[in-house]
Amino acid sequence: MRTGGRTPVFLVAASGIVVFGFLYFRSRWPRATFVVAWGYCVLWGALLADYQPFTALLVSLYHVARHLPRRQALGFLLLAVVPPAINTRDAAVILGNNMTEALLIGLLWCVIFGIAWGAGRWGQRVEQATRWREEKLAAEASLARQNERLTLARELHDVVAHSVASIIFQAAGARHAAKTDSTVAAQSLEVIEASGVRAMQELRELLGMLNSAADAGTVGQPPAQVGLAGLESLLDLTRSSGVNVTLHRSGRPGHLSAHADHTAYRLIQESLTNAIKHSGPGLQIEVKINWHPDRLEVAVASSSDSPVLKPPAGTGGYGLAGMRYRVASVGGRLESGWQSAGTFCVSAQIPTDQDPVDGQRKPALGGRSR
Repeated sequence: MRTGGRTPVFLVAASGIVVFGFLYFRSRWPRATFVVAWGYCVLWGALLADYQPFTALLVSLYHVARHLPRRQALGFLLLAVVPPAINTRDAAVILGNNMTEALLIGLLWCVIFGIAWGAGRWGQRVEQATRWREEKLAAEASLARQNERLTLARELHDVVAHSVASIIFQAAGARHAAKTDSTVAAQSLEVIEASGVRAMQELRELLGMLNSAADAGTVGQPPAQVGLAGLESLLDLTRSSGVNVTLHRSGRPGHLSAHADHTAYRLIQESLTNAIKHSGPGLQIEVKINWHPDRLEVAVASSSDSPVLKPPAGTGGYGLAGMRYRVASVGGRLESGWQSAGTFCVSAQIPTDQDPVDGQRKPALGGRSR
């Protein structure tokens, strides 16, 4: 013992209990915990030559390295060298000034302290990597949910908007015809009924697929519904509203993925809806489907005898924005604008797929010419 008197054992034990009890706050207050443990080691290392109270300091050094920035953690590592240096000096005296063994003991303690500090830094990196991975997964899940909501909104818009536009168009005609020609009014009511039934059917199919996807725990784009195979019935329903619609096909049909096929159908459906909403009497619509070896070109041009209701300048409406997003999602390109004073055209180019087995293009549905 270095002091002149005898140090009470209970004092050493009490101070140890206080220091080790303070380690309870090592994660919340790593700096304060280190300072307390460091002072404890320096105090008793200076008073008692054969006492090595390094356990609390090693624990606090680990948490300093784990919870603090690297530069601050290095500063605490350098400060932690002081207690082992005092112990090395005391070991040299006890060993009869045998500096070789004393230095080996000091080097051993330095290695132990370095391992504790390195373990803390490694723990910090693992914790950060885990947190970043969880944040990335949460962001991806949030984005997937947002994409699902947007996809559902677009599907509902395309299903409902076309049917509602047709119903409004026919209801207006039926209201005027009811006073003069009950037969025309009855035909309009039949078209209204057919439009409503078709919309309800598509909504049931959409909700059924969403429920299936929810049961399977899948996220992302829902399975494609109708495609170009259902184009004739769509055009027939539009013609029953009193709109003159012509369809022109050219080229050898290629193969479209289910999503691209669905996109082409929705593009035509939304274009028909916009034409009915924004055009007056005498509406004429021309639909062109042009097949090329590497792409499908779809164009819908509408014109009417009366002035066309144009959207405000600088805006394309939700319909065009939705079509542009759909076409871009399959790697295509969409263009829209006025071809002449009374003709508005929406056109898109949609890439086709190749057979993964023989590299030949598969024929798509809906290849019949009209």
